[in-house]
Amino acid sequence: MVKKRKIAAAVTLIEVIVATVVLAVAVLGASGYRSYAMLDARKASMQRTAAAIALSLCENWRGRGLAHTENYDPADPNYKYPEPLDIRVWGSGPAVPAGFTQLPTPGGRCQIIVEGVYYWATLCWKDLPPPPADLRALNVVIAWHQAGTASKLKTYSTDAKTFKLTTYVSN
Repeated sequence: MVKKRKIAAAVTLIEVIVATVVLAVAVLGASGYRSYAMLDARKASMQRTAAAIALSLCENWRGRGLAHTENYDPADPNYKYPEPLDIRVWGSGPAVPAGFTQLPTPGGRCQIIVEGVYYWATLCWKDLPPPPADLRALNVVIAWHQAGTASKLKTYSTDAKTFKLTTYVSN
């Protein structure tokens, strides 16, 4: 009579190591995905805020009427915006698009702070040739930094992201 060997139901050391490696890869992958998702959500929020700022400035500027577009000052405390904006006159900002004329100081360039994030705006305009007569394009360019040190995020540089919005006003 031949004795049958019992197969052990135990887990070997190699199986434990393989399971640990697989689990570690899964956990690291999930945490990496989560951090990139949070970073992308922050970038999207900053871009949405830039678009909202540009829209607020354009609508407020356009609401003044054609005759009063050349002396618009977005930092004037009498203007009401839908969001709380901290607007300050600023010397630097995004470039003026070709063919446009920058508003004179104080309104031409400003710094806007929303929830601790710094944005820079350049406001410019140009008259369009007829037809129709008396049509003016109002352009707002908003810039912001998505990444960098705290000091870089508070000062304008040309490598900032930009959002441009143009609206039109006539008599």
